[in-house]
Amino acid sequence: GYISQRDEHYATLTVRETVEFSQKCVLGIHEAVAEVMLNSKQSQGFMWDQKRKCVLGTNELPGELTAEERGKWLEMMKLNKIAVEIILTMLGIAHVGDTIVGSDLLRGISGGQRRRVTSAEILALHHPILLADEISTGLDSASTFDICKTITASTRTFKNVSVISLLQPPPEVYELFDNLMLFCEGHVAYHGPAKDAVAYFEKLGFQCPADMDTADFLQQVVTPAGKAYLTPEAQASGTAPATPAHFATAYYASAVFQAMEAREIPGHTHAGELSPQHPLERRLYTKFPNSWLYSVKLLLKREAKLLVRDKVFLRARVLMMVIMGVLHGTLFFQMDATEVQTHYGLMFTALMMLSLGGMSSIHTMMESRKVLYKQLDAAFFPASAFTVAYNLVQVPVVICEVILYGTLTYWLSGLAPEAGRYFFFMLVCFLTSMTMSGFFRVIAVTMRSHTEAQGFASLLVLLMVLFCGYMIPKSSIPAWWVWFYWISPLSWSFIAIVQNEFLSYLYAVALPSGQSRGEAYLAQNGFPTDNFRKWISLAYLGGFYILMLIFFTLGLKYLRWREMHTEEPETPEAAPPAVVGPGALSTSTVVEMRPLDSTMERAAPVTLSFHSISYKVDLPGERKKYKLTLLNNVSGFARPGTITALMGSSGAGKTTLLDVLAYRKTGGQITGNIMLNGRPADKLSFNRAAGYVEQQDLHSEATTVLEALRFSAALRLPR
Repeated sequence: GYISQRDEHYATLTVRETVEFSQKCVLGIHEAVAEVMLNSKQSQGFMWDQKRKCVLGTNELPGELTAEERGKWLEMMKLNKIAVEIILTMLGIAHVGDTIVGSDLLRGISGGQRRRVTSAEILALHHPILLADEISTGLDSASTFDICKTITASTRTFKNVSVISLLQPPPEVYELFDNLMLFCEGHVAYHGPAKDAVAYFEKLGFQCPADMDTADFLQQVVTPAGKAYLTPEAQASGTAPATPAHFATAYYASAVFQAMEAREIPGHTHAGELSPQHPLERRLYTKFPNSWLYSVKLLLKREAKLLVRDKVFLRARVLMMVIMGVLHGTLFFQMDATEVQTHYGLMFTALMMLSLGGMSSIHTMMESRKVLYKQLDAAFFPASAFTVAYNLVQVPVVICEVILYGTLTYWLSGLAPEAGRYFFFMLVCFLTSMTMSGFFRVIAVTMRSHTEAQGFASLLVLLMVLFCGYMIPKSSIPAWWVWFYWISPLSWSFIAIVQNEFLSYLYAVALPSGQSRGEAYLAQNGFPTDNFRKWISLAYLGGFYILMLIFFTLGLKYLRWREMHTEEPETPEAAPPAVVGPGALSTSTVVEMRPLDSTMERAAPVTLSFHSISYKVDLPGERKKYKLTLLNNVSGFARPGTITALMGSSGAGKTTLLDVLAYRKTGGQITGNIMLNGRPADKLSFNRAAGYVEQQDLHSEATTVLEALRFSAALRLPR
């Protein structure tokens, strides 16, 4: 299992739904699993109290479960609830289990709690190997300790393997680790028992100060700042390692390396009690623990929840279809049968309306792509299962859109009043919408960024419009471009829809040439007159849609477009930062602050005070009539020349208070007063006097660091 550094989740799923989904995907639902978890020795120890608490709702002393308790345990275990509740409780997020995860733009749980959800999503899966990448990012020391303690208890109880990357862990966290691997610019400076690391570097000539944490010392000793910790004897001899390569050479020549190499047994495999037939270990021998149909079932439930909870999108789509249906129907109201070009214009407009509506799939898929990458790489489900489930969920939405728009447009505009032709018109509209949406989703998974996807999709749509047979008749399309006419789904939709109209009884009047008036209209504009061609068009649209599903599945399975995080490498000739003294705690360059020149303009001091600040939000769902208080009569002040620390556990309300003070909250109910120098502040005056460093890193991707700083300075600083 891999706990990523980034918190990538569906924003509208609750914390409990997120963790339960991951567990069902990896562990599945199996009665034998529940039996094993109940009877195995692994269920003893630290898990037993939590099991009884989840089953009984009490904190009774450990003991044997009664028959009734055992039945309740098995039932809950089969529903994958026990392990989820245990993990949520141990990570301290059980109280927000029914709150949506949220995102940078959607209010949900706090950033620290979201970090715990990322850990819980993987810890609930009982992987024999756990890899965790900087799980302390954005967390306070207490939260970091809670997560690491949970991982430690699970690792030692179930005899798992855990490898965790941390930045400056506090002493109590460092003491939880058995072994340490210390890196420096790609070289291994130390790999051995964590408790022996300081003694190892003391032998190399480095002394850890008595008032310094072990983790801080180890992180700095292998950097240029490590010179500050050299003993006088090591400085005089000059034999202490000074570069990453020197540290690596010293390690490989040490007794610690020899001891670690002796502990490693090449080709060793652990012969445990479990086998490929065992339900708990079957996932080690199969790529996906669940059947394909069960994966589709899980994904159908999740995608349906995501769709239903996006109420703004659904309402906007319904409203758009009704408005556009009335608009197009009244614009082409009750057309005369002789208005041929007007009929062509209406049918082309209808197809374009449904086709371009699918472009919203690009944004939706781009937003979901990072979560899908994580889950597909972790073998939660096959890519084909997601493709089927996602498209099945979209079918009712498209049907509703087609019924609303197609019905209004068809009958108001006065197209052929035949039931069969009406339903054929609706079928063409449905297939066109599904096909184009699938086409845009393929673009979304094959392009690197949203900008590239939108540009490429716009280009292809332009070509489809040009060569669909409306703007340029097929007979007038150059030979080197006619191939695009035949492969474009829009041209086949147009053929089907115009044949459906002009081969109706309204245009059955025979002409001297032997053709009907409708056939003459079709031939005049380069369309085939044989009636079976519209059925071929339907078959082509269905085949094109299936082809898009295949391409979409292959794109999800084999393509990976992730955010690039690059670090500027240091040049060899760059001088190391100056070391201030033996107690240096940072490798950063020290900048001397000089007094302002008397001729320079200086901003007037400002005192910030806030009085009885309260912030309440509506509870989601059926509890909407109740309000949740996030800030309760908070008062405080900050004077010029002072620094105020805003502290609290994860979810305490630190970010919420800063957002309220900075006038960044747009929802909820805010009461209280914010004062600047004793005067009431408004949003404009506060924003001119204050700078707010947000928790999220929101920047323009195309600008350099210097350009971003200069642009901000040009906007905020006086000339």
